[in-house]
Amino acid sequence: MSPRTRRYYQAGMTAAERRDFQEAAELEGIREEVALLRMLVRRALRETPEDTKAIHGGLRLLVQTLLAERRLSPPEAEGLSGAMARVIEELGDIWQAPAIGVSGAGEGREDA
Repeated sequence: MSPRTRRYYQAGMTAAERRDFQEAAELEGIREEVALLRMLVRRALRETPEDTKAIHGGLRLLVQTLLAERRLSPPEAEGLSGAMARVIEELGDIWQAPAIGVSGAGEGREDA
């Protein structure tokens, strides 16, 4: 998060919220958030099953979080694309190279 964005959000926070925000900003990954959302949806289903709007909202947020967890960032996608291109090039080199050290390849077969 850029310093400008951080200042924008922190402007409306109390001192305690700014401390919490700073602590939360230092966390990486979203596994714990997924676990927390699952726990909250389960609690809502158990304690207030009639509040379908809250349950629906919690489930929607859970699904969006799970989708975001599996989405690649642009640098990750670029890195993966580069790695895939290198593998394809290497496979192409292997498939085009003559069979070295293989004696009798194709010999003695009628379909060769």
